[in-house]
Amino acid sequence: MNTSTKGPRALTFAGIASAVAAIALVCCVVFAFTWNQSVLAADGSPGPRVTLAVDAPGDGLVEVSTSDRQRVYITYPTGDRAPGLQGEITVHAPTGERVEVLVPDGGTEVSQGGTSAHVVGHFEPAAAGEYRLEVPATTDGSAATVLVQPTTSEYDGLGQVVFAVIAIPVAILLGAVGVVMGIWGGIRWNRRAVAARTSHLRLTP
Repeated sequence: MNTSTKGPRALTFAGIASAVAAIALVCCVVFAFTWNQSVLAADGSPGPRVTLAVDAPGDGLVEVSTSDRQRVYITYPTGDRAPGLQGEITVHAPTGERVEVLVPDGGTEVSQGGTSAHVVGHFEPAAAGEYRLEVPATTDGSAATVLVQPTTSEYDGLGQVVFAVIAIPVAILLGAVGVVMGIWGGIRWNRRAVAARTSHLRLTP
């Protein structure tokens, strides 16, 4: 009887490697969908798609190049209550005309690196150009920063979707094959190890 464990060991480790590769592929899919979409970076600073950050009170100019909806967030230390503002956030178009900031029915909140960001509104730019954002002070005088981030347009995420459609089935296949290989390799490894010990005992006078 073949008592070498070299083949089963290789099969087991190949199965483990396949399962690890499947997990890594799933992580890549998640990362591809989230790395440039979050309003906050991992350290709590404004994310890569944020086009304007204004400390309250204050004002700033945001360059809008498309007609995509612009989300407005207020950021504050995680664990604190979202601060209120002494007035409305106002937005003025390049023409000077005031643009209505619509308040959402339910705000989305995200937290990263000790900072939380809460959606307080959005506005629809009529044309490209510089839009002025005016932010009032907080009601309790606490520090807060208002961020502007454009929404993802219809085709911006097409690459991520195509990648996910290909990667997810591959990850499932790799995971399934890895589990089967790992289990079967482990069983054979154990059997041959037992057989090798038994054979050694028989040969020992």
